Amino acid sequence: FTLGISGSSSLGAFITILYPCLWLRWGPFSSVQLFAALGAGTSLLLIYTLSNRPEGVDIYTLLLAGVTISIICSGAILLLTYFSDPHSLVIFQHWMMGGIDIIGYQSLFSLAPLLLPAIVVLFYHSKELNHIALNDEMAMGHGVDIKTVRRNVFIGGGLAAASVVSIVGPIGFVGLIIPHAVRRISGLDQRTVLPCSFFLGGASLALCDAAARTIIAPTELPVGIITAVIGGPLFIRLLVSRRLHKL
Repeated sequence: FTLGISGSSSLGAFITILYPCLWLRWGPFSSVQLFAALGAGTSLLLIYTLSNRPEGVDIYTLLLAGVTISIICSGAILLLTYFSDPHSLVIFQHWMMGGIDIIGYQSLFSLAPLLLPAIVVLFYHSKELNHIALNDEMAMGHGVDIKTVRRNVFIGGGLAAASVVSIVGPIGFVGLIIPHAVRRISGLDQRTVLPCSFFLGGASLALCDAAARTIIAPTELPVGIITAVIGGPLFIRLLVSRRLHKL
């Protein structure tokens, strides 16, 4: 959400839904998935271009650019919503709520071209991330190329998020809460945090999906509603407890 991946992928998906002439399938990729991934990739490229400096990626510019792109995409979605037909709006709203009601493994296989390289990059740099988490000077003292590591991790994390969002939609708070919870349990070593976050995030999403299917059965709620209702208060609690711990 902060990097604008959610907003840009939503805009790409909405454009596809509005114009049936774009409903094509490229191998295992649906048109909605392709345009959502294309929107997210464009956002990542633009954000990286704006925030890149000779000394590395500027975090403040990165966040500001991400929020700005997210606002622009939200405005474009509102404009398209005003001129769209009711049928397209229903399809888009269902996609925006997020869901993992997917049958078969075709969608899972379509994740591989983006997700697998991203995972490899993140795990490859996990040790360097431990050094960077301390401070830049200490990391450079251990021979870490900070600029290269931050660039690769930014691209890898962005590709991972873009690939998943293009299929299940913008499901919020899972990527925010789970890494914080894992750090409290397993410590700050990224070589442990990364795999535990993957598995615990998937398990948490599966539990939320089970709750979405049973709360008002036989009607199924979008899983994005459950994650937002549970995740929002939990994240606020994490922020408050962290502030109290510092005091």
